[in-house]
Amino acid sequence: MTDDETMEDFTSGRVNPLKEIGDGGLQSLLTSVVNAFSLEWLTRSPTTNRIQELWGRRDAVATNQLAILGSAIELLSDRNAAWVSKRIDAIKSETTSGDRKGDLFEVLGLSLFQVEGQTVMCAAENTPGYDGVIDFGGGALASVSVKDFGMLYFEKQFLEKSSEIELILRGLPIQSLGLVITASRYPLTEDWKRLRNAIEGAVTRLRHDVVHQEIGIWSLRPQALPVNYNRIVDVGLSYAVVITSPHHQNEQKNVLSKIESACANLSKHARKFGDGRASVLLGGVPIKG
Repeated sequence: MTDDETMEDFTSGRVNPLKEIGDGGLQSLLTSVVNAFSLEWLTRSPTTNRIQELWGRRDAVATNQLAILGSAIELLSDRNAAWVSKRIDAIKSETTSGDRKGDLFEVLGLSLFQVEGQTVMCAAENTPGYDGVIDFGGGALASVSVKDFGMLYFEKQFLEKSSEIELILRGLPIQSLGLVITASRYPLTEDWKRLRNAIEGAVTRLRHDVVHQEIGIWSLRPQALPVNYNRIVDVGLSYAVVITSPHHQNEQKNVLSKIESACANLSKHARKFGDGRASVLLGGVPIKG
């Protein structure tokens, strides 16, 4: 990194929701991201990677996610610099159209255990059964396996259809919107079509003091935006929209099977230590909505 890059204000133009750390604290976290990935790579065009896409955005959600990544890099790098560097290289090799690896989840997941009174030691490459060891002091240890179970077929479908609803909402002639949309079961094609056809009128009614709307399997309720963030962005619609549904029944069984398999694998390899250490599985499971 050049001296000019070091002096650049990475907070400029970004919406910063992290009032407790301010722009100074955010600058420090974003600098950690720049040091790890390089500014040239982060700003490369066209973007081919999810971290590049995130860096190019200026909204509050993107700022928060970049700050979390910067914090994770800071927490792990002191004792695990080589391990972090290899994970960053793997993350950079991902493309927006290709399969995403679990390296980003490993960095974020293991950093959660690096807190006061605990030390995380990341495992060597290709260590079977676990990805890191937590040292609690006094001889107390825990082996941690970090598994990102990924996004399953029906979840991908759900997110694609939710994005279509989001586009409709973003086109409404209003300045701010808070909305929770809940499905009573996993939505089918006709359910999404019904929601698309009725969403604009439903939002209009909700903004005129109607406290609840029902559209087939869907329940719509207004939600206040966070205090002091009624204008999350300076241009366009500020909105916080949550769309949820139960998982498709087949995917629920699939996820449970993967969790059971991961636990069995961790237990099998934990036996070789013989030091009474605990075993911890940290899994990234498909979200509910």
